[in-house]
Parts: sequence; C-alpha cells; structure tokens
Amino acid sequence: MSETDDLLLAERWLANQRRLRTVSPSFVRRFEAPPDFDWNAYDSVLDLLLDETETRRAWGLANCLLDLAADDADLTTVAVYAIEPLLRKQGDQLLDELAGRLKRDDRLRRALRQIYLHGQVAALADQLGVTPDQ
Repeated sequence: MSETDDLLLAERWLANQRRLRTVSPSFVRRFEAPPDFDWNAYDSVLDLLLDETETRRAWGLANCLLDLAADDADLTTVAVYAIEPLLRKQGDQLLDELAGRLKRDDRLRRALRQIYLHGQVAALADQLGVTPDQ
C-alpha cells in the first residue's frame, strides 16, 4: 500500500473512533458500534499494528494518526488504541525511530505519558524525560 492509502486508512480509523465518542458511555463496558462504523478500517489498522512483518509501515501509520489528531481526545485515542498496542508488540524494533520523534515531537511525548510502556521503550522514555501522567 502507498502512503496515500495509509493516510486514507488513518482518516477512516480516526473518524470511527470519533463516532464511538457519540455512543453512550456504556460502550466502555460493552462495545456497541454505531450503525455507520467502518469495521474494515478498524480491522485493517489493528491487523497492521500487530503484524510483525510490517513494523515500519505500522510505525508510519501511527505517526500519521498522531499528525491527524485534532484535539486531546483524539490524541488519547491514538495513544491508547494505536500506539500502545504497536509499542507493546513491536516497540523494541522501533527504538531508533521512537527516539528520533520523541526528541522533536511534543505530541508523541504527550501520547506516551498516557499509556503503559514496556521494556526498552519504557527505559527510552525515562531516559528522555517522558514520565507518565498521574
């Protein structure tokens, strides 16, 4: 897939996540997707984030999602539902890319403060002064 395809996928995924915010808070306990929920985008992003054969593409998609986040709610959504699973599964393979973006991007720093970090990713975040929100 091209970067343009991934951008469109990121836009569809983020639109989905925004739709979920309009569903009653009960969706936290029991997932209730709205009728116009784009399951294809949801599944495609999740599959990509967990696919260890496409780590760089998944990292690119996560960065695209970060760039598209329009507000704090979007940033939290991207952190929890995209960046955390990616880093949990493949974070050790992305240390150089992660360090580079952390040094220049406050949005990524804010996102990482909201999630649980593991292993070498947690050590890198600590080294760069990214501490969890309390």
